[in-house]
Amino acid sequence: MMRLGASRRAVVGVLALAGVGSASAQDVLTYDAALGTLPQGQGWTYSGAATIPMSVSDGQLHHGPTTYGGTSFWMVDLPTGTMDFAADTWSISALVQIDSGTFGNQSGFRRGGFNLGLNDNAGRWIHAEMNHAQIGIRNDNTGLSDPAVAFDLADGFHTVMLVAGPGGGSLLVDGVTLMTLPLGTAAGADNRAHFGDSTILGNYTGHIREVHLVPGPGALALLAAAAGVGARRRLRLPR
Repeated sequence: MMRLGASRRAVVGVLALAGVGSASAQDVLTYDAALGTLPQGQGWTYSGAATIPMSVSDGQLHHGPTTYGGTSFWMVDLPTGTMDFAADTWSISALVQIDSGTFGNQSGFRRGGFNLGLNDNAGRWIHAEMNHAQIGIRNDNTGLSDPAVAFDLADGFHTVMLVAGPGGGSLLVDGVTLMTLPLGTAAGADNRAHFGDSTILGNYTGHIREVHLVPGPGALALLAAAAGVGARRRLRLPR
């Protein structure tokens, strides 16, 4: 179900950033740990156990250890019809360092502790999962045959980017494409992006500095239009 509060904050973010003359002008929503707040203080919705350790200091979100059997992640649900990977390319990226975590075959499913995810209005989706030493992408429930590589995410901060669009899905680290995969299908029509530990079959401990959710130009126009409609509706509300 779409969370209207998160959607409104995301649309407001489009309007606020539209006048900024920089690459961030195309972001729908960001997270910047340098601001000193958790993601839920910057427009993201938290989902998961309230007891999972999370704090912000030194320009970093310190997250975990998360738990096997539980989830702890942040998401944004966008207005219906906004995310259409057949027409527009979207990306979500995180500047992250992973200290430790799980990756691999867990009860017949391949899962990693830290996740990035994109899911459009038609149920197309792509998912990235990783721990401190491995990283992969997945487009089906099991993931055992989907691509993965060894990569040291514990040696410092790296920018991990998940991309979904007409050409399929891809995963880049520090600007280099490591793997590609066709988009999955038949997931829920969520119009959703997320980051954190979204699987009950993994866990991790890590640090996040920034997260960026970026749409293609067609989607950006739709979001701006939706924001305008919302603003007009709010003007007609009684005081």
